[in-house]
Amino acid sequence: MQEQIRKDMGIYEEQMNRVPVQQAGKVETHYEPGGFYLDLKNGSHLFCPRVPSDAIREQYMFERAVEGSGEASSILVLCGNFHVQELARRFSARQDSVTVDAVYNYGWYDPG
Repeated sequence: MQEQIRKDMGIYEEQMNRVPVQQAGKVETHYEPGGFYLDLKNGSHLFCPRVPSDAIREQYMFERAVEGSGEASSILVLCGNFHVQELARRFSARQDSVTVDAVYNYGWYDPG
């Protein structure tokens, strides 16, 4: 989502003020409704909390993808790890068949 669109929608400040928190301890990289946990593979992890405007961004992404898909029988949506599950939920709610994958599921992924 372009910066100007975030400003026009009144979500720019909240998005920019989100503060990821580095914490000690190994945690598997995963998404939970409250945020995204990223294993830094150095004995610590990063927690990125969700903020209310994330839902606005995801709805925007979803609408753009649906609008742009036209009559296609399948589409590929590339998005950040933080948005995968929420976008999948929106497509599933439309009765679309959804396959989800993320780069952090692969050994070659380096979060550093």
